[in-house]
Amino acid sequence: MVDDASSDATLAVIAGLARDLPVLMRTIALPENLGPGTARNTGWDAATGEWVAFLDADDAWHPEKLSVQHTLMSAEPSLAMSGHLHAFCSNDDWARVPAHPTVVRFDLRDFLVRNRCSTPSVMVRRGIAQRFERGSSFAEDYLLWMRIVASHGPCARIETPLVHCTNPAFGGTGLSGHMVAMERAELRNFRTLRNDGAIGPMTTAAATGWSLMKFAVRLARTVVQRIRLHPAIASERSGAA
Repeated sequence: MVDDASSDATLAVIAGLARDLPVLMRTIALPENLGPGTARNTGWDAATGEWVAFLDADDAWHPEKLSVQHTLMSAEPSLAMSGHLHAFCSNDDWARVPAHPTVVRFDLRDFLVRNRCSTPSVMVRRGIAQRFERGSSFAEDYLLWMRIVASHGPCARIETPLVHCTNPAFGGTGLSGHMVAMERAELRNFRTLRNDGAIGPMTTAAATGWSLMKFAVRLARTVVQRIRLHPAIASERSGAA
């Protein structure tokens, strides 16, 4: 458990869990807030198991999530990363896991079209060299997934929702709500891949153009949603105009 210099009672809650859980829990308290990428790297580097999976404070895993992914990755030694579907909710009504869940593969070109894995869905092999960018707070996960796929081959995704996320991908109350900053980070990711030599100039230009078009659509949808949620405000603005 890595606490990124929280200002609430997180450490006290963790201490209570550590006393009650039947498994060993190690807590690392960072002295200052360094962003999700650095916090995850800290836990990753301190881990001793063969696999590493990520869970933020506002998400919840399916009770069978780890066993399902462990089975998949144990059967494929060359697989460096796997993920699964997710649902935006905060209840405990979990989807039934099929005996043989459908698994699809995504290469770097697929990830350039859009991010295929949410962070709490990802499991990676601990020994790979790639890490989250230090100090980054926006789209740092997306960049890492693309770097892993570029270096180690396709990611396998289990087509069953095994995590519940309380914040939507865009426009929520967390970091994902900072839409402009997220878009800038995504565009920066493509430039980073270009500098890494993972993609060429034409692919970089195509990925950038596609990303900007998606951003325009998301922005328009967000405006429409806010108008629907606050019709009185929209009516007042219309009358003032």
